[in-house]
Amino acid sequence: MKIFRHKGQPSEATSTTVQLMWRKEFEHLNLCADENIVKREGAGRFKYHGTLNYAILLEYCPMGSLSSYLDKVQNENIEIPLGNSLKLAQDIASGMEFLHEADSQSGGPIRVPVAHRDIKSSNILLKAPDHAVISDFGLAIALRAPSSHPSGQNSIDMDVNRTKQCGTPRYLSPELLEGQIGVHFADAFRQGLILLTYLCYNWLIKRMSIL
Repeated sequence: MKIFRHKGQPSEATSTTVQLMWRKEFEHLNLCADENIVKREGAGRFKYHGTLNYAILLEYCPMGSLSSYLDKVQNENIEIPLGNSLKLAQDIASGMEFLHEADSQSGGPIRVPVAHRDIKSSNILLKAPDHAVISDFGLAIALRAPSSHPSGQNSIDMDVNRTKQCGTPRYLSPELLEGQIGVHFADAFRQGLILLTYLCYNWLIKRMSIL
């Protein structure tokens, strides 16, 4: 379950922001039905200590995040089979292709290309040692509005600053650091860092143990 919490003292402004982020992620997940995107099982609101909070129930991924899995690999000196690494790479790449290359010809809901903007190892969940799904669409933006939308605007992205540098700093691409938008390239850069991290993880751990 992902809970959208207030940062700091709750106020009308922060409540609106939290609600918009919850709604945006809910709608993105509703349109992104793919085997390499985490599934949304439900959503709702609840009060905790008098504050209204929002939550999205996601499918269960028993192995947790890729980040926690790599920590376990390091702590327990586990070797990642090459076949598993390649399959995870394929899953992540397929999920990113699904997001970036919208296909509305399958008879399903009208989709538009989506930039995730926060791809990192903690946002990759593992359903099995060789099966990964992409999660956390809180910073995602649709790259264009559906052609059928009467106003020509994107109704999903209510709060987006498209030129804003966002996401985890060490995963930011050169395009974003230089003030360019390049959202497709930014996602691809982040994806490349993840692939480099775990495809080379066994080698890096062995080298560190020698030093």
